[in-house]
Amino acid sequence: MRFLSYAVWSLVVLLALGGTQASATITNGDFSSGLTGWSTTGVVTTATSYTYGGAGGGTILPTAGTQVAELVNAGGVADTSMDTFLGLKRNTLQKFSDSLTHPGYADYSLTTGSVLKRTLTGASGILSFDWNFWRTDYPPYNDLAFFTISGPGISGTQIVLLSDVNGSAEALATTSGYGPSNGTGWQSYSYALPSTGNYTIGFGIVNASDTAYPTYLYIDNVSLVPEPSAAFTAAALLGTGMLYPLRRRRRA
Repeated sequence: MRFLSYAVWSLVVLLALGGTQASATITNGDFSSGLTGWSTTGVVTTATSYTYGGAGGGTILPTAGTQVAELVNAGGVADTSMDTFLGLKRNTLQKFSDSLTHPGYADYSLTTGSVLKRTLTGASGILSFDWNFWRTDYPPYNDLAFFTISGPGISGTQIVLLSDVNGSAEALATTSGYGPSNGTGWQSYSYALPSTGNYTIGFGIVNASDTAYPTYLYIDNVSLVPEPSAAFTAAALLGTGMLYPLRRRRRA
């Protein structure tokens, strides 16, 4: 009997094991329904686009769906209120800001900001999202944007620095000047959830030293993709020829 092609073998194995892997979704992770399903404090809105003029001006467009979420630190709530909203101990964000590695002097005394958050029930796999940061403020006033996550397998709440005014070493991306066209541009970030359970995620932006010269954080395309099972991975490798079906050698 002639052997089936590797692609057919993959299909056979997948069907035998219960079908292919499917992508999980987070309801309204693309903000097409505004802020439905999300909680906010401070200044958080959604729109089909955000356009700013002047030096470094530009337009921020969604990366998925029809809308994008915008967080602005100017006009927001006190940083300690942000702590409370995120379920953190008082001054946790301030201590995080103080811990950052930065070039030269920087003013890290946090003042006001905004937060977007939600709880993902029974979540597992890989969390991903798109983010974009730009500023009108300047060093040493270190306004910063961050991501938080808590849940099974995570000690307390983990805080990730997305970007800041002073270009701290911990930042995932930095800006080259003022305005949207000189911001970070759209960046993607992925986080492998260590277990299955209820995870709370947050996105925030906060002023440092003063409450003037706002900075902006945009979030879009928040999604969950299941990690492939061992069986699925084996079938995929079989389809690419990296894993071969056993064959009996004919006797001479």
